[in-house]
Amino acid sequence: MTTGRIKGLGLAFLLILALGIFLGAGCTPSSSATGWSGPVVSGGTLYVGSGKGKILAVDLSGGGAKKWEFPTNSKKDVKGIYGTPVVAEGTVYVGANDFHLYALDANTGELRWSFKTGGPIIGSPEVAEGKVYFGSSDGKVYALDAQNGGKQWEFSAGGKIWSSPLWSQGTIYASSINHKLYALDGTSGAKKWEFTAQGALTASPLVQGERLYVGDFSGRLYGLDVASGRLLWTFKDEKGFWAAPSTGDGVIYVASLDSQVYALDAATGEVRWSLVIGGPIRATPLVVGSALVVVEENGKVLGLDLGMGKELWSFATGTQVLAPLSAADGLVYVRAKDDSLYALDSVVGQVRWRFSE
Repeated sequence: MTTGRIKGLGLAFLLILALGIFLGAGCTPSSSATGWSGPVVSGGTLYVGSGKGKILAVDLSGGGAKKWEFPTNSKKDVKGIYGTPVVAEGTVYVGANDFHLYALDANTGELRWSFKTGGPIIGSPEVAEGKVYFGSSDGKVYALDAQNGGKQWEFSAGGKIWSSPLWSQGTIYASSINHKLYALDGTSGAKKWEFTAQGALTASPLVQGERLYVGDFSGRLYGLDVASGRLLWTFKDEKGFWAAPSTGDGVIYVASLDSQVYALDAATGEVRWSLVIGGPIRATPLVVGSALVVVEENGKVLGLDLGMGKELWSFATGTQVLAPLSAADGLVYVRAKDDSLYALDSVVGQVRWRFSE
């Protein structure tokens, strides 16, 4: 598809495209979904959902050896994992395409508890104040007891939730495909405020100080007052935002489906710099040291200078990358669509190790 044809595409087409991505990837509990889970590092172990519908633990101190997988039965899987696992207090929490949220022992992979919703869980959970918060494609936000999985409350959002909720200062922020962003009391689930965007919200929000930032499928990035949801400013891109923004030193970094990376003034939304790269970006840009790391859908990873957007280094995985990036101890972790995991030096982009089942 040429650039000229891409421009002017309506929201309806983009939503059909988004739905096609999930349906094509098998985002139904009865099909063999592959998913695009991002990796997370905790305590010398990397946790990730595999394309085979398994949650994996990889020992980083052992050069990338697999510690465990869940489910342990080779003939069973969880029908695909799209969100990044979250590790807290020795427990791995991860949502799956089989409608379940799982809590696993971080050391052994043993199941501690599970909770079933009414639809696939696409985003990542959020753990705070002894609760696990997450959204489901059944259109609800859930709060569970982190220890035993007991339901504390649920909130009906009125539309599918593919994004990951965000907890900040006792409030849960959750966005949905029905154009709504909700601020909910973390203890009770009561709605504090809601904001209506111009397009579907699949990106997760970002809170920085007194402002909240979120992008939608109409190509708008919004800067909101975090306490009231009042609109402060809007930035318009040609296409739309799948990934959440990142921040550093008063700058908001956001990447679009229009193959552009933007550095925006956090207070005003004015562009400080922008860069056109080779393909759409679905993974959230990652600030690592003095670099902004982004990955194109086609698998090319770029390290950019934070100040001007100049390319510092690049690495090509050779295959599609849709999963979120993560970083720890000077390394950037990339999970490719072929289930390869790469650990890249964040300064020069060289491969330190690679893991593949």
